[in-house]
Parts: sequence; C-alpha cells; structure tokens
Amino acid sequence: MLTISPVQTGTYSRPETTYCNDAGGGLLSRLRKMEEKVNRLDALEAEVIMLRPLRKSAVGIRARFFATSRVRAGMGGIGLQASIDDGNEIAHRGDVVTDICLLRHDLIEYHTTFTYLYGMDWRAAMNLIGKLINCF
Repeated sequence: MLTISPVQTGTYSRPETTYCNDAGGGLLSRLRKMEEKVNRLDALEAEVIMLRPLRKSAVGIRARFFATSRVRAGMGGIGLQASIDDGNEIAHRGDVVTDICLLRHDLIEYHTTFTYLYGMDWRAAMNLIGKLINCF
C-alpha cells in the first residue's frame, strides 16, 4: 500500500515540508487510474438510470416467452397464463414512460409515431411527467 508522508526539503535556514509518496510508487499514475475508474462508474450509473424504466417491460415480455414455451411443451406450472397475459399487455399496449426513455436516449427514432399515439411530442410529455420519473 502506498503512503504519502511529509519530507523536509529546502535548506537548513529555510526548511520547507513537501508531501511525497513512497519511492517507486507512481502517485500520478495511481490518481489517473482512480479517475478512469470513477469515469467508468459514472458511465455505468448513467446507463442504469437510462435502462431502469425498461426493466419491467423487458422482464414481462421475457416471462411471457418462457411461459408460452412451457405451455407449448406441455410442461405446465402455476401462473403461466397470468405471465402470458401480463406479457401480452406489456407488449401490445402503450407505455409512455418507456417510450419517452427510448426516444430520449436514441434507442428508437419514431418521433412522429409517439405524437400520433399519445397526442403530443415526446419532449412535451417528458416535461409534463419528468418530475415523477427518474430516467430523465
């Protein structure tokens, strides 16, 4: 582990104290590595914030796929029809929050379709509900 300690520099008549790292320990390179890690964490946090609203839709649609596959294979199970119904609803109904997030982060490009479906531009919708939602 690197340490930083005070070292007396200057002349005997005008001593000064400088803080230095141990011999052979590149403090500047370590600080740069720390900065790179922080930047990567910031990027991950931004991605998590962007994708958070999509989680419910993604999980619901994938659960529908698994439930449908089990039914077709005759595997059965409790709650399969409920998973299929929930997934169908998610896949085939509007979800203004998810759609705004997708448009906001350029994951879909159908701006005019949003206006057609919801009766307003996605940016106007984002401004109306932005305080309620954490992805903006």
